[in-house]
Amino acid sequence: MFKNYIKIVSGNLLRKIGHAATNNVGSALSISACLVIFLSVYFEPSMI
Repeated sequence: MFKNYIKIVSGNLLRKIGHAATNNVGSALSISACLVIFLSVYFEPSMI
């Protein structure tokens, strides 16, 4: 069953390579933006 699932996923990725690449790039950009925002808030000196 797992082998069949891998075949289906790999076939879909090869057929829709542009869609898969767009999803991966978008996910990478959103994760990096969240990380930058978190780090800038975390390391900002407090104004108290």
